[in-house]
Amino acid sequence: MAENNIIAKGCFEFTLNDISKVEGKIYSPIFSTAADILWQLVFKPCSTADPEFCSMYLYAIPNSREQYSTGIWEERNPYIAELFLKDASEPIVIIKQKTLELKDKYSLGERSVRGYSRFFKNADLPHDVIIGVTLNQVEFKHTITRPTQNPPSELINAWASSLDQIEVADVKISVKEKSIFCNSYILRNRSDYFRAIFEGEWAESNNVMIDRHGTIENSSSRESSADSPTDSQFKAVIEIQDFDHDTVLAMLQFFYTDQIGFEVNKPQKSPIALFAIADKYLVKDLRQRAKAKLCKDLNINTAAEFLFREAWKWDDLKTHTMNYVQENFEDVRGTPGYENIMKNLAFYPQASELLAELLAKLVPPKKSDSAAKKRKSTTLGLSAEIF
Repeated sequence: MAENNIIAKGCFEFTLNDISKVEGKIYSPIFSTAADILWQLVFKPCSTADPEFCSMYLYAIPNSREQYSTGIWEERNPYIAELFLKDASEPIVIIKQKTLELKDKYSLGERSVRGYSRFFKNADLPHDVIIGVTLNQVEFKHTITRPTQNPPSELINAWASSLDQIEVADVKISVKEKSIFCNSYILRNRSDYFRAIFEGEWAESNNVMIDRHGTIENSSSRESSADSPTDSQFKAVIEIQDFDHDTVLAMLQFFYTDQIGFEVNKPQKSPIALFAIADKYLVKDLRQRAKAKLCKDLNINTAAEFLFREAWKWDDLKTHTMNYVQENFEDVRGTPGYENIMKNLAFYPQASELLAELLAKLVPPKKSDSAAKKRKSTTLGLSAEIF
């Protein structure tokens, strides 16, 4: 927070008339403690954990820096919150209050909501209830704060419509016998991979660049043929063989619009497919968004399978998933996914290394314990038996 601003204590409260008519979970209007530090109160008359109690939580609405972060939201660390209940007929009297220390508490997914599942006995709730929160830091500024405006939809649609238009394209991307037409200026400004291609030595040569999965050709070295009579009109023809057409198209749409729609039930547009293509083509923003989505969706039932099947291929994704499995191991080990892995270790190429690493996290060896050191280097068979 800026030094020339004024920091004060703030209180936000809301009256719920006739609490008996409130059903399910409800959210308060959004309120803020700084220009882009937004919150909501969450109230549930009957707690899922214990129906005899009501629940109250403080939900942190992620800002532009937090929504794709997979770490702790450090901007929330200075806050201390006091959740409270009042009887609306006697608003100066607090009938229940609990403190939330928010340091290192907020992050993506389930950790964006903190509070109490058993806040107050619902049988003792008054007819009209005031729910509220007091926060130790609210920022007052000397200037007017205006909300950030997103680009108008007409502009986004205009950019989107220019993709795959051969009339304005100077690059042709071939993906498994399908073609996508796009602009080299956009490619090199959205991807470090393509920038290196179009601005490197290759841009001035007639050489053909071949990587492990595909071919990128300078069009001046490609002669027209009956199969591709118009290729000479393009600055480059790029062949991509290791990703599906829909995955490549989704990445290119992100280049043009800065928007992405993950579709969990469609493998070609799933978060892991878009994470993989963003990782290869050095699209940092898309990679981080896909990673955030993957980490947010991680749960007890899917964590083990995701770690052993996909996450191990990338160090940062592996670390996050491994830590989640370690922290929730007692629950994870009882899931069908985990049991399936233990029964079919041969189908998971990194099973031995992952089990050894997980074992070392769960049972750290003592420096003076030679037996522990020996256990750390256990064989795959012994690791499987322990787990």
